Amino acid sequence: MGQQMAWKVLTLVDQEEGIEIDDFIEISADLVQPLEDFFNNVFVMVIFDMCYSSV
Repeated sequence: MGQQMAWKVLTLVDQEEGIEIDDFIEISADLVQPLEDFFNNVFVMVIFDMCYSSV
């Protein structure tokens, strides 16, 4: 779900020409949670793989 939200926000920003910085910040704020979720999941997968690949 996080990747879908990130793509949606990116395409919204990409469609705008001459976007104001305040608008960019407001739109980009929607990326914070999906990006955080994505990196938390990747980190968990790496740690899990590191712990159990040697078993």
